[in-house]
Amino acid sequence: EASARFDKLFPRPLETSGLILRELDPGDLVAFGKVTVDARKVTEEFISRAYSHKKILLPFLDTHDNVQAFIDMMDRTGLVISGSQALAFFYRVEYPGSDLDLYV
Repeated sequence: EASARFDKLFPRPLETSGLILRELDPGDLVAFGKVTVDARKVTEEFISRAYSHKKILLPFLDTHDNVQAFIDMMDRTGLVISGSQALAFFYRVEYPGSDLDLYV
């Protein structure tokens, strides 16, 4: 059965699967999530952790409350993040010392 084979390849806890999934680019993550129902669940959980606005914004805004207020403002105004921080978000990397480019 596909589910049993999947569990052997990607055992719980998610940290184990995350070590594998973090090596995939965004397109491969989407493709992997289509393999089985279990793969979709693991991929969705990984994506929710790996692609977090908070990881990008927290160094600039200091507190989780400030980050949430900023995200709310982004939603209201159409503000988008560009430049190296946008790349950092999509490729799940860090660019130490980079700035935050914003456009409305």
